[in-house]
Amino acid sequence: MRYPSFASIIVTAIFLAGPFGAHGADWPQCEKAKLRQLDLQQERRQAAPLRPKKSRKKTPAASVEQLDEWLWKNCRGYSYELRDIEQRRM
Repeated sequence: MRYPSFASIIVTAIFLAGPFGAHGADWPQCEKAKLRQLDLQQERRQAAPLRPKKSRKKTPAASVEQLDEWLWKNCRGYSYELRDIEQRRM
């Protein structure tokens, strides 16, 4: 039985770890995006009764969803810190 070489193990580890580290954002970017998301959610809650149902301009809801997706893709490593920010805002 032939065992994999040390070099092939290192190359495999780098290959598997590559996609996860390449898209990550640093803490200040994640914190800023989360605070912006919370601000937009607050604006949406306050403006909901005033806004007509069929508005064609970009709504804060779309921006909140885009920020949520960006945070999910880029800031998973800071999930506990981001959750803490959200809890302090409530």
